[in-house]
Amino acid sequence: MPGSGKSTLGLELSKRLQMPFVDTDDMFCADFETNIETYWHQYGELLFRIHERRIFLSCLRNTSAVISTGGGLPAFMDNMFWIKQFQSIFLNPPLEVLLQRQKLSPRPVIPKSSIGEIEVLYSRRLQFYGQADRIVSDNFSVHHQINNLLN
Repeated sequence: MPGSGKSTLGLELSKRLQMPFVDTDDMFCADFETNIETYWHQYGELLFRIHERRIFLSCLRNTSAVISTGGGLPAFMDNMFWIKQFQSIFLNPPLEVLLQRQKLSPRPVIPKSSIGEIEVLYSRRLQFYGQADRIVSDNFSVHHQINNLLN
């Protein structure tokens, strides 16, 4: 989900595992020299998802990396099939936490920043997220979450 902490946790996990870290959102912004929100509003979700997928598939060539994807990537095309070829983690903080983070750093997929919008998006994506190998359903510190994942 947007704002679940994928980039933060992914970066710290990669350090602990001594592996490279790749953030597909950062790669998208670098490739298109704009932020996702601007691109999204200018070209729409479909074109964004097509390019996001291309970037994601290119990341899979380096199978010894921690990859953080955009929150919607697992729910589009056959991306979940490719994710399942590797170890995957679904970060599942409380919806209220997602709302707080959305208000601090808005994402285009949740334009009104309401708990209702987050609930709808969550319910649509849960069938994909739930296929992850590991699910982190707490709101503890990144350090605590990584320790739990590695033990």
